[in-house]
Amino acid sequence: MKKTSLLIALGMIAATAGAEVLTPSQALSRALGENPSAMRKIASKERALTPALTIGRGAEPELYVMTPSAESLLIVSAESETPALLGYSDSASFDPQDIPDGLAALLERYAYEIQAVRSGIAGVATGGRAEMAPIQPLCRTTWNQDRPYNNSCPKLNGEYTMTGCVATAMAQVLKALEWPKQCNGGSETYRWTNGNQNLTLNFDEVTLNWAAMKDNYTSSGVTVASKAVATLMQAVGYAGHMNYSPSASGTYGVQLAAGLINHFDYDCTLSYELHEWYTQAEWEEMIYNELAAGIPVYYDGATPDNSAGHAFVVDGYAGDGYFHLNWGWGGMSDGYYRLTALDPSSQGIGGSTSGYNFSQGVIVGLKKGATTPLSEKPMIFTVWNPFGVEKTTVSQGSAAKFTGGFFNLGPLTVNKVTPGVKFVDEATGEETLLRSTTSYNNNIQTNEGFNEFTVTMAKTLADGTYTVYPTIYDRTSKVTFDMRSRVGGYGYLIATVANSTVTFSEPARAAVKASNVKLTSKAYTNTPFSITATITNSTSLPYNGGVIPAIFNPTTGAVVKVFENFALEVAPNSSQQISLMCGLDSSVAAGSYDFCIMDENGKMAGNAIRINVTARPEAGIMKVLDLKVTETAQNNLTFEAKVTCTEGYFSGPMYIVIFPRSGQGSNLDLFMSEPLLMSAGDIKTVTISSTFATGKPGVTYSVAAYYINPDNYNVPMEGATLLQFQLSDGQYGESDAIEEVSSDDEPTEWFDLQGRRLSAPGRGVTIGRQGNKIIKRAL
Repeated sequence: MKKTSLLIALGMIAATAGAEVLTPSQALSRALGENPSAMRKIASKERALTPALTIGRGAEPELYVMTPSAESLLIVSAESETPALLGYSDSASFDPQDIPDGLAALLERYAYEIQAVRSGIAGVATGGRAEMAPIQPLCRTTWNQDRPYNNSCPKLNGEYTMTGCVATAMAQVLKALEWPKQCNGGSETYRWTNGNQNLTLNFDEVTLNWAAMKDNYTSSGVTVASKAVATLMQAVGYAGHMNYSPSASGTYGVQLAAGLINHFDYDCTLSYELHEWYTQAEWEEMIYNELAAGIPVYYDGATPDNSAGHAFVVDGYAGDGYFHLNWGWGGMSDGYYRLTALDPSSQGIGGSTSGYNFSQGVIVGLKKGATTPLSEKPMIFTVWNPFGVEKTTVSQGSAAKFTGGFFNLGPLTVNKVTPGVKFVDEATGEETLLRSTTSYNNNIQTNEGFNEFTVTMAKTLADGTYTVYPTIYDRTSKVTFDMRSRVGGYGYLIATVANSTVTFSEPARAAVKASNVKLTSKAYTNTPFSITATITNSTSLPYNGGVIPAIFNPTTGAVVKVFENFALEVAPNSSQQISLMCGLDSSVAAGSYDFCIMDENGKMAGNAIRINVTARPEAGIMKVLDLKVTETAQNNLTFEAKVTCTEGYFSGPMYIVIFPRSGQGSNLDLFMSEPLLMSAGDIKTVTISSTFATGKPGVTYSVAAYYINPDNYNVPMEGATLLQFQLSDGQYGESDAIEEVSSDDEPTEWFDLQGRRLSAPGRGVTIGRQGNKIIKRAL
């Protein structure tokens, strides 16, 4: 279960003119006024319309989830400049403490986009959506990932593993189509990473008993019906090379697409499509066309920080941009949602030039029966980076080297291919295909490719102006395919032919410059340091990409360390303040270095500044000077702590740990701050907000400030006493007892001592969190 987190690390300079933050009642009134009478029917049910969940920060919520009854929900925007109603259901429950992963990710996407509108990153356009007739939901199933669905999944240490959201989503799509009756393709073996063993399934022996499968299951017992659905779930998971786990199982959508071709008798013309290749309007039209053909759509995506991926089913359409989503969570929260919080437009998040899409993909083109020979399968290659050329001027008859990184994103391995380019005459539209002097005969698997290729510029190219696109030629089928690229001018070049010379230029693209770069902390070995900078986009196009901080040897110019890419978007003709946390490791010795910020293509975005890295002092001792509760809403419980470092140097987060009133026993929840960088004598005021999901109004709780001490234990800060509060009225007082926090449960979320999320416990000391408990582990 993923807890929605909406920490936005970008501080924008200008807000959108005319924007207004709406109260719950204002947001609801606006939604009811702008939407059909069906919405009024939902909102007229018996329960008072106060938010069941508010997502936002402090006094500026982004959206509200309201539950008019036990089986209905409304998601309304708290921003006046976005569509009023974002999602609704009149037949599904909503539990703020048990949110389907896919819905949590969508809510996070909505909130991020609303933040973008307020910050001026994205504009909202009205209209632009074609009229499309409603389509009733195609899936009758409300399946889940646990028992009995996972009865045939492998066990790990004697414990059942989850089917995985990918398998549950695609299984429901296949049930709606009821194809095939018999799997095929023989045995397949793959390596199960979590289980450290091979998994094998003979698909020729898998018969799918569609008639026995129920629309929903209320018992985990073994019956004909439960065996039928468990068999399907296992086959889908194995075909997609599922990495099983008792807490969450996962794989990739493109791997699943290959499994459908190899073992489920679907034609090889199906494809896994990325959102970044389409404008929002094109994306929605493609999905709608699948639904109109009677085919539910497998849909996956990720949270804005790409920390978690989710898969679900789009299986219906209500009109005005509302698609019916089946979350694969036993029917919980199934309903109608926008695929974006912004209307489709050629600008803005989710639109053409932005290309912002949270790594979304869909499987489309499901066709029963494999009638197309594999030798004639379509090629899906993409240019990963902006399409470029090594030399901008090349004589006709000479070779040009094209760059960008070219990868196979089709579901199947390909061979015998030749890259090339397509010149399109801007005056006549006439196309000229030129192939590379290098061909590839060996297998190119999914997500594999090559970085560059060369093409001889034909002497037959007539004088004129051309648009040049990368292509891939299948030497078996003798068909040339255009390579895909993200929208916004990244997949082509402009070429002018004159006087036997081809001159290339890039199309208009956004570019950024970094200025006012400042070191805002000490720079010590094996310790993070912080940088602030102003990022300016002086072009008329939105910049959607990132910046890359790095340090260089000031004498030789050699790269010493490249830090993590910082993703951001900057609106046209605007600036944005950013704060970077750059972690030094053992590869960086004490000394002087040049620090600079590069754009997403690795080009210097501004002048370098000199930083001096010195040996790290002893680990810091932290003391809390004051702790108070400033907001007592359950979904926005906020603490303000005044802390100081009394000796040494502290680098890491602080924690607010919540206990029962007595302060005895296990902790109930833990809130973590952003990393703090503090020298002896420094004093900072830290604000920490989160949702206290298990808290109950009227109950008194105690909290205290914790940190990781020099011995790598999570302990109370010096001066820490228990602070008491209630969610209902915010009253609180002080007492004197506190108990150390520990847990014997196996955690599912891991963080290092700087508060950075880890995929698994790393070497050294890591902090784990499972539900409302924390644990320290040393490896």
